[in-house]
Amino acid sequence: MSTRYSRVCREYMICPLLRASEMSFRVAGIRTVAAANRYLRDVYVPQHNATFRRVPRDAATAFAPLGRIDLNTMLRQEDARIVASDNTVLVAGRLLQIERQRGRRTCAGLEVLVRQHLDPRTLSIRSVPSCN
Repeated sequence: MSTRYSRVCREYMICPLLRASEMSFRVAGIRTVAAANRYLRDVYVPQHNATFRRVPRDAATAFAPLGRIDLNTMLRQEDARIVASDNTVLVAGRLLQIERQRGRRTCAGLEVLVRQHLDPRTLSIRSVPSCN
């Protein structure tokens, strides 16, 4: 079993399922991603669901309405970046220009936090507090 699968097994304890799907791929002679996706959709998932599906003890939904919560501001990925000499940072293949900062000639070399929100059009950049 590859290292990637070993890590997944440790984190999620799903080794038997991964081994079964790997073995099923081998037995079915699957060699391409397209064939694997077809097999998973048409054979493996229906078998898996038939094996593990259970009737819920409580028919009420577990989902609650969000109300006024804005998930776009709450759910985000944060990455630290170093500002390049031309006051830009590269994020997900997009080059972002940082505006001129008051009292600072350049932001080059500074560390910033880039937040990518749920809405892919929304990015925010925050400076990292200095320890000095």
